[in-house]
This record gives sequence, C-alpha cells and structure tokens, in this order.
Amino acid sequence: MCIPENSWKVLVCTALLGVWSLLVVSVGQAQQTAPETIVYNGKIVTVSDKSFTSNLGTIAQAMAVKDGKITAVGTTAQIRGQAGPNTKQIDLEGRTVVPSIIVVHDHPYDWAPQNPYSLKKVLGDDQIIVARYMDGSPEEQARAFPGVLQEAVSKAKPGQWIFFAHSWGDKYQYALDNIPGNMLDGKMIPKELIDRAAPNNPVFHRTVFTGALANERGEQEIAKLFPEPDMQYDRETNKPGGAVRGAMDWVFHEVLMHGHYPQLREIHRLELSYWASQGVGAFSSRAYTPSNLKVYKDLSDSGEMPVRNGYSWGWRETFFNSDTYLLNTAVLLRGTGSDYFWN
Repeated sequence: MCIPENSWKVLVCTALLGVWSLLVVSVGQAQQTAPETIVYNGKIVTVSDKSFTSNLGTIAQAMAVKDGKITAVGTTAQIRGQAGPNTKQIDLEGRTVVPSIIVVHDHPYDWAPQNPYSLKKVLGDDQIIVARYMDGSPEEQARAFPGVLQEAVSKAKPGQWIFFAHSWGDKYQYALDNIPGNMLDGKMIPKELIDRAAPNNPVFHRTVFTGALANERGEQEIAKLFPEPDMQYDRETNKPGGAVRGAMDWVFHEVLMHGHYPQLREIHRLELSYWASQGVGAFSSRAYTPSNLKVYKDLSDSGEMPVRNGYSWGWRETFFNSDTYLLNTAVLLRGTGSDYFWN
C-alpha cells in the first residue's frame, strides 16, 4: 500500500500502481487468449490446398487448439511462443497429424442397432430384448436361422421382443447378393416360419441396409404405437409383411427400445465412439425418429458426442405438414443447436 508524504511520492506511487495494473491486465489477457493445447515437433497436414490435385497444402510443425478449435498452425517456435502458463504442450516426436474424415452422407443412427459389439455389451443379458446377430452368407444365415430362432424363443419371456440383426459380411461382400433380392423378402426366411415358432413373441429383423421383416405378433405390437398405414407397412406396396422397408428406420428405436432410453443412449454413444476411433470427425444424416433427436442432443449437451452431426429431418414424410409432433419439435428446437449437433 502507498502512503505518500508529499506530492512527488504521490506521482511515483500512482505511476507504479498504473504499471502494476497494466501488468495484471496483460497477464490476465494472455491467460485468456493462450491456447489450451499445443502439439509441436510433428507434421501437421492441413489439406489447405483447394485445387483438385494431390497437393496437400501447408504441412506445419505445430498447431494450437482452444475451445475445441484449431487457432493457429506454424513452426514449433511460432506456436510454442503462444503458450500460457496453463497451456498443455504435447511433443509429437515427428508423428503426422491429419484432418478427420467428414462423411457427407452416412447413418450411424442406422448402423448402431446392427453393431454386434455394442448390442452384446448393452443388451447381452436378454432382459430388455433378446437380440441375436446373424453372420455369414445369406444362404448360411437362412440355414442357421431356425435353430437360432428356437434358442431365442426359449430365452424370451412371453410378449418380449426378439430382434435379429443380419450381416452382409465383415467386408460387405454379400451386399450385391441382397440388392434387389433382399434376404428379408419373406422367401429366404418365411414369415410363416417365424409365426409358428414364436406365436407369443413379437419378432423383428433388420439387415445392415434397408431390409426389415416382422412376424404377425410383431406387426400387431408396432401398430399399437404407430397405427398409420405408411408407418406400419411397406411404403411402396402399402401392404403388411414382407420387406417392410418403411419400418427399418425406426422400429428398433421407437418400438423395441420404447421405455429403455438409457440403454438406447449407450448403444449410440458406443457406435459414435467407434466411428471416431476410425477417424470420422463429422457426418451428415437424416434424423429419422424422435429418439434420434433426444439421444444426440443429450450426448451433445453432456459433452459425450465424439463426432459432429449436421442433421436434416426425415420422420413421417407422408404427414410432414400435418404432423403436430413435427411442428412442436421445430419450435422447441429453435436455438438449441451446438457445434456437435445442429439442423
């Protein structure tokens, strides 16, 4: 504290206080503007060249990050010079950093219920639904199906959903065998077979693309929640049974997992974490169902969404303008977008 005895001491004391104030402000500003993280001594591939060539653009030595965004790239000396007292600095020791993949059209929301690892991890005890994953060629799956169905029925409680996820091979090698002849067209796996084997259980099948099939009991349960024909039946034929393609987007989420939100959320968190581990940083997809909005917004708000999603609307197209759910949701979602989940 300054206690001046004459005027010249007042001037000196005031000047010293002014210098101290400037130092305090400058230190505070430096802490606020300094990067949170710096990575240095590496090869930062920016892909900043916008031409349609193999030129990758600038390859820098170091990178600064603040609030989840890259704020600067440059030499190690340039970027490390921006560090503040709380900046975390990571020596890459010559390693290469590349941008994440931005997938302009793909659907983790679709693939999550088809991932055997997350399904087994979250639903492995058969308490919520009895989930079974079918692998191999379509012919191998068709031959194995009656035995797997019998086993699943023996584990299921009366009225409990049984869910089958059908693979197209670990490298999608059987995809061409399924288009346009979908293995869930009611021929390779007859609906009558499922009805006989599971009269007391609703059964739903999904392939890893657009195929879907429900037994009679399954169609009845679906209709309790969604009685409109366009939601219950095939969009093209408007007939029940067969390849109920229109149901493939939403039945698992809105019917089978109805009332089991924590488990559905965990299935999608695990799926997005897997995508992030493969280098995906952002993707674009339709928000098929109400639970899609709820799960992804929840993950975004809690800081658990590892990849970014720009979504468009894709629910109940036939009732687009008259659907009160859509209208109310559109109002409630105003201003709720984030860097990780936005419309």
